[in-house]
Amino acid sequence: MNFLAAPLPEKRTDKPGQWDTQTKFWSDLIVSSCTDCTQLSVRGKEIEERFTRSGRKPACLGGVVQDACSQGVLRMSTLWENDCRSSWLQWGAGLATSWISSSLATDGAWLDVTYVIPSLVKQYSSDVLAEHGRCVRAQGRNDLLDGDTFASLCRRVYPALSDADVLLLKNWLRKSSKLAVQQDDGGVEVIKLAATPQQCVASLSKQDVALFKLRECCTMLTSQIEQLLSDVKRCTERAKEKQMLGLRDAALSWLRRRKRLQAAVLKKEGACDNIEQLIHGLQAADDDKKIVDAMQVGTRAYREALADIDVDKIADTVDELRFRYACRAS
Repeated sequence: MNFLAAPLPEKRTDKPGQWDTQTKFWSDLIVSSCTDCTQLSVRGKEIEERFTRSGRKPACLGGVVQDACSQGVLRMSTLWENDCRSSWLQWGAGLATSWISSSLATDGAWLDVTYVIPSLVKQYSSDVLAEHGRCVRAQGRNDLLDGDTFASLCRRVYPALSDADVLLLKNWLRKSSKLAVQQDDGGVEVIKLAATPQQCVASLSKQDVALFKLRECCTMLTSQIEQLLSDVKRCTERAKEKQMLGLRDAALSWLRRRKRLQAAVLKKEGACDNIEQLIHGLQAADDDKKIVDAMQVGTRAYREALADIDVDKIADTVDELRFRYACRAS
């Protein structure tokens, strides 16, 4: 253990065996500890504290973290954010990675830096997509979520995820074209998530935002209807109680209140039915568009396949086949 906790050689070429053994041991241990704690990111100080025993700290951790960054096992959070944005930012960040991580390792500033574990981010993202796919297959079409629902989905798979880790997953899924996000007019975050690992998600359309708003409205109405039905039941019970006590006027008052609530239930149920019809209509229109697009692609491919074929060429081919067959028969 003393050998593993010793400082790294100044260069890998000096003692490659010792370098590789130490860096692999501690890198694997860092990733394993983050897996056990359900962490997608970890601060350098936390890494040091996690492996301190009886006040003794591994002297090689700074160099190990630097090597892990160069090998892609760890990634500085600032550079990871750039990776998830645009290609030119990723290119510029890649140029700066080596000298930044080197300076952090030498002056001890690595302790104040947050590092992302890319392998865990990718694994957790795949697991979240798989869980979402199961929900879509079980509940029907519902690939549109708000921010809170997406966070709940992530925590259904990994309950201990922090808000920062949920954001890491969202950014990586967006980078991988598995997620698209947009804010509606009311400032609500609308998220479209791929239902299968093979599916790629483009930016949200106006139709997607409209579907999300309709579904949210339908959910709100359903909740209100359930509350009204509970109130109707309560009014019925109160009316019976007053009737049994001989308080006829009080019983009639509760019955009149129940009638008003029942009218409100009918009104909201009608609105909910209309919204569901709109949702089905929009989804049917989307399916029809996909069918027409597929037929157009097939038609173009069919035309291209027959572009070099005409009646004269077919006739010439048939005549040649007949001539060869006749020659062969004679």
